Amino acid sequence: GDRCAAAANSHRNQKDNAPSVATYSDSRTKRFTMPYQSLATFVIIGGAFNVAAGLLAGIQYAAYGKPKDIGLTGDSWKHMMVTRDDVVESLAAKVRKDME
Repeated sequence: GDRCAAAANSHRNQKDNAPSVATYSDSRTKRFTMPYQSLATFVIIGGAFNVAAGLLAGIQYAAYGKPKDIGLTGDSWKHMMVTRDDVVESLAAKVRKDME
C-alpha cells in the first residue's frame, strides 16, 4: 500500500517539475529565433511590393515617356519649366523650318 502511494507521488512530482515546451533551461544562452518557414512569407510580401512599384513605374514611363515625379520634384516650378521648354523647342523648330 505505501509503496504504491510513494510511486504515484514520485511520478506526479516528476511530471509537475518537467519544463514545458515554451521555457528554456537557461534563457541567457537560448535566444528566440524566428522559424525559417516564415522566411518564404516575408520574401513573397517583399517581392509583391517591389513588383507593384516596378509595374507602376513601367506604366508611367510607357504612358508619358518619362519617369514619374516623386516627392518634392513634382512642383509647380518644374511644370512651368517644362512648359517653357516645350514652347522654346516649338519656336526653334519653326525657325529651323523657316531657314530651309
